[in-house]
Amino acid sequence: MLFSKINKIIVLGILILIDSQESAVNTPLKDFVVEDEDIIAYILKEDYKNENKCKLKLKEYCEELKVIDQGLNKVHSKVKEICNNVEQKCTDTKAKIEKELEAFKNELNLLKNFINEGNCEKYEEKCILLEDADPANLKENSINLREGCYIFKRENVAEELLLRALGMVP
Repeated sequence: MLFSKINKIIVLGILILIDSQESAVNTPLKDFVVEDEDIIAYILKEDYKNENKCKLKLKEYCEELKVIDQGLNKVHSKVKEICNNVEQKCTDTKAKIEKELEAFKNELNLLKNFINEGNCEKYEEKCILLEDADPANLKENSINLREGCYIFKRENVAEELLLRALGMVP
């Protein structure tokens, strides 16, 4: 099996959460829009570069998903679209993924010294989806972003606890 069942369940859960929340107002993923290229890059990792490997792995991935959800009715709408158009997706997406990876690499480079809540929310999910498609250029900066976000969040929690202890927060 190319993808472990637990990995498929986790990805399905995340994508269903994102899909079901696209119209919701107060959700943690409300501004996160997942594109076909993001999903394909996540599934294929570096194999998106080779059209034959792309077709083979996407077909295998979709077949394994169909074992879990035969009609693909419980998966993210974009995953269903990808599974219904594997040939076309593999033909069309290589250049799009490369363009997105290059743009994301540049964005991560600019973020090195500007970690804040907005950047964490915007880029952490994208790192999960894209970092393994171009590990040479994205892995280190993705790790640095996650570590910076962890420190930022930890400092905010510590500050809030201190303010509460001092009675300065209602």
